Amino acid sequence: RYSLFVPVNATEPLPLVLCLHGAGGNTAAANLLASPASQKKYPCVVLAPACDGRSTRWVESSFRGKEKQRSVAPELMETLDKVVQETKADPKRIYVTGQSMGGVGTWGLIAAYPDRFAAAVPICGIWEPTDGPKMAKVPIWAFHGAKDPTVPVEGSRRMIAAVKAAGGEPKY
Repeated sequence: RYSLFVPVNATEPLPLVLCLHGAGGNTAAANLLASPASQKKYPCVVLAPACDGRSTRWVESSFRGKEKQRSVAPELMETLDKVVQETKADPKRIYVTGQSMGGVGTWGLIAAYPDRFAAAVPICGIWEPTDGPKMAKVPIWAFHGAKDPTVPVEGSRRMIAAVKAAGGEPKY
């Protein structure tokens, strides 16, 4: 299940933005990127898959004991490939973003598939700092509120430090 927005008047390959929602969310947040105002300024294909958040997660993760939940990453990457092929999105301009569970998914995807993404914007995410070297070449702009009661802000801070230590230049 996913939402997909493809601009109708595209004359050349466009970037694709993969939007991963949080555990309590849905694909509606991607509507902002697909809005006429956003598309006028930043035309792009928007792919917003759905993940139930109870029995599945975007990626395998031990955060909050979630390693028992199935990762949908294989299906997600297969869908991404199919959407790029069918929409003629630019495969060199695939961007990933997500909040909370989607932020975890964003970190996890760039750790597992760093060569697939032109950039990443994890929001309120957490990941294993030991994977910092895997994602050091991916441009990253991370956001996380210091008072986040659900995902500890220290998770983003540790990831930024790990990516920097590996030679990356992430923004936070």
